[in-house]
Amino acid sequence: MAVYSWYLKNGYYVPREVIFKKGGNGKVNWSRTIKTTKPAINNNNIVYLDTVIRTQNYNDEELVAIINRFCVYKSYEKIGCLFSGKRPKKEKIRAKNKLFINVLNKKIDSTFNDEERELFVNMKKILVQESNQTSDREFYFGTTNFNLVWEKMLDDLYGNNSVNHSAESHPHIYWNSNEFSKPKNLTLRPDTIMIHPKREDKIYILDAKYYKAGANLDDGNLPGGESILKQIVYAQKLKMNDKKSISHHKIYNAFLLPYGKLDGEENLLPLGSTSEDWYSDEEMSANEHLKIRAIRLDTKKLMYNHKSADESVFTALADLIEKM
Repeated sequence: MAVYSWYLKNGYYVPREVIFKKGGNGKVNWSRTIKTTKPAINNNNIVYLDTVIRTQNYNDEELVAIINRFCVYKSYEKIGCLFSGKRPKKEKIRAKNKLFINVLNKKIDSTFNDEERELFVNMKKILVQESNQTSDREFYFGTTNFNLVWEKMLDDLYGNNSVNHSAESHPHIYWNSNEFSKPKNLTLRPDTIMIHPKREDKIYILDAKYYKAGANLDDGNLPGGESILKQIVYAQKLKMNDKKSISHHKIYNAFLLPYGKLDGEENLLPLGSTSEDWYSDEEMSANEHLKIRAIRLDTKKLMYNHKSADESVFTALADLIEKM
């Protein structure tokens, strides 16, 4: 990522010094030859006896430029799909050649430009990686924080409405003290608020929980009391909101947990629901938001469809929540 980003910003690394010499074999640099050497006259013909050529022995700067082009192409192969732009030219070198590593080590030790030094360090890492791998290798993307991906995908899929990220829908807690010039504000933000396009009198507050949950309540992990109480607070806050008469909407609460469905299973499966002993049965029946449902959602289905969902996706989840 660092090497390719540097390339997008600055282009290829350009050698700081190019060596030319008079005489010898190689491609003639006519512009430099005409400017720096005196021609001989022979039968009214101009003849340059001492032509200026570019040396064929690459100096360190030229080698660094070649390595840079190689590393840029390798970087493009790995992460180019994340960017747009022209495909870089493929540069072929033997990554196992110790000469290239030694040249980069010298540049790292002698460079005072921090940005360039970082570039050389990352180029060296690519060479080392390439030299240690086989020709049939594959490259994988991964993350150790897929819970954040899970939350974002669910929000993209179900949270496309004006209420979802509205400040009026967020509960605020204030600390008041003589020591504060103004109250300290703590904000709670629900993960996702879903409004069905054809059921605008109902609101579904969804909380993404990347927990391992089995087919029953005894297998795996389930959200704890703090998460449950926050869902109830979110609903109570919405009931106090007069925007678009939201306070008169029927509000439902649900946790969405991941699972990998088997052949023949549904994309959505009910897991269970909560109850609280400080509410009466009548209060529980009259206020749907006091019961938080736990629903399992197939991870692969979400990954394939979170950017291109149709109305049936909202209907399937809303129907299941209302039936539980």
